[in-house]
Amino acid sequence: VMSGSVKSILNFYNDSVTAVAENVMFNYGKYNIQNAGDWSFNYVPENIFIREMDLKSNNAIVKVSGKYSFDSNSDIIVEGDNIKVSDFRDAISPYDSVESKDNPRTYSEGFLKEFYVNYKGTFEDPELILRAASSDLTLNKKNIGKFNINADFKNDNAILDVKILNPQDSGKLIIAGNLPYQNPLSENKKP
Repeated sequence: VMSGSVKSILNFYNDSVTAVAENVMFNYGKYNIQNAGDWSFNYVPENIFIREMDLKSNNAIVKVSGKYSFDSNSDIIVEGDNIKVSDFRDAISPYDSVESKDNPRTYSEGFLKEFYVNYKGTFEDPELILRAASSDLTLNKKNIGKFNINADFKNDNAILDVKILNPQDSGKLIIAGNLPYQNPLSENKKP
């Protein structure tokens, strides 16, 4: 079941529409998204300019800004910092609160010190940038270390650099590489 509500002020001009959304809430199953502060954006034909838009799901808050274009290049940034790993996990994959032998609850602690996603371009020719870094993480009260992730997708090529450091920073696992990948939304599909 999906439900939602929006309380907003709209201003209509000859060539644009501006909006300030004061109360926004959407629910879909176990997912809920709401505003954390006013949202402020402009619509100019074929473009939405997001000036201020903080999304909140459970306790995780991310900031969204930039331009979304319906007919040319977009440039959208989603970022957050000091997000509890448990809040981030629950926001993207709400758990079943009924704990049982077949469904044990895993307890994780720590923070995403940095979370950054940048989408540029169009669906047919996108550029995606992902940066994430954690503090020391614990899983069921055991320190498992921290991670840094850098990932990019551009020109049908994915580049990944992941570093996992153990709790004492005395060892690390590095996963790095690139993978050519044809964007399935591209009109220029190669045979």
